[in-house]
Amino acid sequence: MVQIKKLKLYFAVVYIPPESPRYGNLEIFDKIENDITDINSKFNNASFAIFGDFSAKIGKLPDYIVFDEFVADRNFDAITVEDMSLSNLLNLGLPLARFSQDSNTVNNYGRRLLELCKSTGVLIANGRCGKGISIGKIHLNI
Repeated sequence: MVQIKKLKLYFAVVYIPPESPRYGNLEIFDKIENDITDINSKFNNASFAIFGDFSAKIGKLPDYIVFDEFVADRNFDAITVEDMSLSNLLNLGLPLARFSQDSNTVNNYGRRLLELCKSTGVLIANGRCGKGISIGKIHLNI
């Protein structure tokens, strides 16, 4: 953990072997999600940077929850649509669109990674910032 002023930043490196009958294991995503949730419950306003290879094929699918304003206006009384919107991306000055050259079919790891992002608020940086902005290469040397 690195602390910059009041920001607590946790770094993790991940390698998940490719999906296969021999090595495939979706439970690792549960472990990562539980670790993020546990750290957030202990340390308010914790931020995460997770680097590595998730072996996840996600294409251009969003890593954030897209709300239908009509539905949200009717079902969420205490929370405004704007509170649940893409304000994290906008506050960071990051584009909403995440560029990707990954044209593969979304795999089980990809769907689970996107669920993890949506439930924890973790965002995918590749194709959205740094040298990868507007490029979205599958393997990017930064």
